[in-house]
Amino acid sequence: MEDDDLKNKLITIKGIGPWTIDMILIFSLGRPDVFPVGDLAIRKGFNILFKKEHTEKQMINEAQNWKPYRTIFSWYLWRVIDGSWESMWKNFYGFNMLMKERGWQYVFHCAIIVSRQL
Repeated sequence: MEDDDLKNKLITIKGIGPWTIDMILIFSLGRPDVFPVGDLAIRKGFNILFKKEHTEKQMINEAQNWKPYRTIFSWYLWRVIDGSWESMWKNFYGFNMLMKERGWQYVFHCAIIVSRQL
């Protein structure tokens, strides 16, 4: 079943909203292209990563760049919030140089590119 069809069916169930549907798509069904913009940690991670406040619409528009891997993008955003993002990358050669020269955004883009190769 397509994501949109599933969303339309699930939303009719009392107590099931967009956030719950996104979590089902990501964690239960393993869908690779879900961007849970309604998740508070996703919003905070996005704003930290891009160093400014974004509206939901702006976040959705920016996340189009990572289609069809927005679920992976979301995993990294959760890592930004829980603090494990930096420790995850410190094991890679040149991490500190990349951070100093290019910043989080560049390192994040590299992570998406690497994820596409997996």
